[in-house]
Amino acid sequence: MAVADRRRHRVLAARPERELRLRGKGWPAGEVEIHLLLRPDGNGGCEIVMREDAVAGPAKLILKPVRVVMMKRRNAEALQRLAYLAEGSAR
Repeated sequence: MAVADRRRHRVLAARPERELRLRGKGWPAGEVEIHLLLRPDGNGGCEIVMREDAVAGPAKLILKPVRVVMMKRRNAEALQRLAYLAEGSAR
């Protein structure tokens, strides 16, 4: 399974089983940096914390507190999809 679409994402940093930083292009927002932080949960799995923020393009013009609210729902949905894949119940 590919981690990112090479046409739209670029890996900025990766620490296996710990962290992944990506730069992504998304219309109409522009460019975003995505930070995935993996925390072991003690049961053989992990908790994933996802942070995302605009770094270029029209979305960068929106005040950061507003961007955070906008991205929160989007990130929750992305993490839910990832959980479905990890748990073998992808839709």
